[in-house]
Amino acid sequence: MKPTDSPWIAAGPALQIIRGLIFSLALWPFRNIFLENKKGWLKLWLLIIGLSILSTTSACPGSVEGMFYSLVPFKNQIIGYLEVVPQTCLFALLVVLWYHYPKKLWTILSIVFVALIILMSTMGVFAANLNQGL
Repeated sequence: MKPTDSPWIAAGPALQIIRGLIFSLALWPFRNIFLENKKGWLKLWLLIIGLSILSTTSACPGSVEGMFYSLVPFKNQIIGYLEVVPQTCLFALLVVLWYHYPKKLWTILSIVFVALIILMSTMGVFAANLNQGL
């Protein structure tokens, strides 16, 4: 892991936009399954849990492979689920609700929040660069 004062760590939140684009491209062909079905949010949530949390391509903590191959204690791996499971559930619910109840307010709020995240991340990169230069 990079040190917490690295500019790359500060850039992390803004770089999540790239991850979001990858998610959207991967999920686009299946949008009708998630958006048009009654329990579409649940299908989306279970897919994300299965592919992004439990069955990652590496033996990272919290994944099925990580539980077998890493030295991180089982209890410490499970603690991470308290964060990621509700986050993914909220994501799935918000995507479906946003689709079914399109309001200009949601779009405006989303743009404002993304702009704030990018701005704060950029300021963090500048601050990290200043600290490394001193």
